[in-house]
Amino acid sequence: MTEVNFDGFYFVPDKKDLNLLLFVASDKDTLGSQIESNSMGEKYHIIAFKKINDIITLEQNSEAILIDPFTFIRNYRGLGLSGCILKKTINSTEWVKNYIHDIIYKKKKIVV
Repeated sequence: MTEVNFDGFYFVPDKKDLNLLLFVASDKDTLGSQIESNSMGEKYHIIAFKKINDIITLEQNSEAILIDPFTFIRNYRGLGLSGCILKKTINSTEWVKNYIHDIIYKKKKIVV
């Protein structure tokens, strides 16, 4: 199995599954070095939104150590959630805060 290096991924629902878009921070100083991992896995931010009648609500903003974030996100199929999973780093909390602000208040689209 090939290891995939990424900082996070966006997810949006489609009719049967979730579409994913992996990303790597263009400037590694933006996120900084990863923190809070252990032998089970790495720590991630989990951010999920739901859009109903043009109203976007924040459904989840949490952190968890995940063995496999791709297996974890499969549980979101059929829930109509969009969002992002991002590795926890020195600067990631600020990134998450800005991301949530951009989606809710600036109405930026989550596109995959």
